[in-house]
Amino acid sequence: MFAQTPAYMRDLFEDEGHLLDRIDELAAARIARQSVIGQVPVTMIISQPRPAPLVGSAAIMAGQCGYLASVAERSGGRCMCFPMA
Repeated sequence: MFAQTPAYMRDLFEDEGHLLDRIDELAAARIARQSVIGQVPVTMIISQPRPAPLVGSAAIMAGQCGYLASVAERSGGRCMCFPMA
């Protein structure tokens, strides 16, 4: 996913089984790709199974949801969520 908070990324990579020494490298690469946010309009399409899996804690998930909303507002873009069956 393009727009993720660092805490969300790290917990997601850990849940996916990535080695801990590689998590910072993977997160840094994703953060670097986010540099276009605010420079061009961004449309985010999120497709998740329902119920959505919890990544990290409730606080991390709340932070991620807030971040998605702020990215859409800053970029002049949109954030759409389509649940998968």
